[in-house]
Amino acid sequence: MGQQPAEQGRDADPGTDRAAVRNWDAVVVKAIVVTAVAALAAGYLLGRLRPWQRAGDWAADQVRFTGP
Repeated sequence: MGQQPAEQGRDADPGTDRAAVRNWDAVVVKAIVVTAVAALAAGYLLGRLRPWQRAGDWAADQVRFTGP
């Protein structure tokens, strides 16, 4: 009267589930780290390049040299 293989589910081999959870946790941590590094790099580059200031300078130059 034991459980059938289809009914065992997650309780069949708890060691395998723990390993899967550890692997999933590692994937999540890597994704968070990659996202944080990408956000920091983007912020740094935007701060260094200041595209909004360059666009404003371009617009001012257009008005100055071509007239209003």
